[in-house]
Amino acid sequence: MKGYTKGFAVLLGLGLLLPAAGAMAACSQVTQADIDEWTVKGLPNIDVIQKEISFHVTFPSTIDVQPDLPVGETFGSGASPSLGSSTALLNCDWRTGGQVRYAFVSPKQGTAFPGVVESGMKGIGMRLSYVRGSGTVSTFPFIVNFGPAEPNQPYFPGFRSGLRMVIDFVKTGEMDVSSTFGAGDIATAMGDGAGGPVIRITTGSTRINVLPSCSPSTPTRNIDFGTFGANSVSQTVGPTRPINFEVTCIGPASPSSITAKLTGTPDTENPSLLRNTGAQHLGIRVKDRDSDTVLRPNDNASVITKPGNSKLFTYNLDATVLRTGTQTPTAGLINATAVFTMAVN
Repeated sequence: MKGYTKGFAVLLGLGLLLPAAGAMAACSQVTQADIDEWTVKGLPNIDVIQKEISFHVTFPSTIDVQPDLPVGETFGSGASPSLGSSTALLNCDWRTGGQVRYAFVSPKQGTAFPGVVESGMKGIGMRLSYVRGSGTVSTFPFIVNFGPAEPNQPYFPGFRSGLRMVIDFVKTGEMDVSSTFGAGDIATAMGDGAGGPVIRITTGSTRINVLPSCSPSTPTRNIDFGTFGANSVSQTVGPTRPINFEVTCIGPASPSSITAKLTGTPDTENPSLLRNTGAQHLGIRVKDRDSDTVLRPNDNASVITKPGNSKLFTYNLDATVLRTGTQTPTAGLINATAVFTMAVN
């Protein structure tokens, strides 16, 4: 009667029993002979047996960062596709087990933040995470130890389907205006026995830009037009009040330009004016004194563009009450709301 040798597989997880002191533990890359034999025989809980697998981490083409992001915060990430099949890559000595080392291709300097290493870009660290389908996470570099297994049985640690690699970028200090994270080989996993890496991790590239952040000196303004009579208002002349404010920007770079427009409800008789919800037949015109531009509500062609190369921008506007048609205005309040919206470029 012929004997039958069954395959023994364990799915890769956290460390099992450590080898006994002095024992020569070893987990080797599977050989072609292993692949040929066990592809036919099959291994429990394993879909595929092969020499290596690759994970490619991709990022958005650009990642934008606010200049006031606190140090230690994550601001962008990339991920690889998930492993589709549970895969055996290593053949370990059943008597002693072995070790799998997960390491960067080139040594990385640590930072003040756990699991975050220097990325090679000023003020930017990175965290490379080994994310299992179960949701548990290990951070590179790390080691997994495998203890002894069933006597006289093949011992193939497996990598479960759903496994993926994730890279997070973390602010570690003052950043440059623009940095590039280059594509290339970043990390591997290999056993402590014969053979080479069984996992190779590569990355795509991305450009990281620190955006200027701008804010007005006075976020909200209330304009009081005082008391006036109908004879004080025409379609071209009326009570006028200044709206003056500054916009200050922060960040390592100045904006290339700032474009501003007026957002609000247009008057039904004269859409170049803001609608007044109080006294009838009156609207409010907002005009830039410096450029003589009338800011028509919700009109993308009616804008103020100021050139950049500065972190301080001054706006000098006028708000004027005008008649919206030929009818005599009624008594009442002047009441309108608008938002001055700025696009920083």
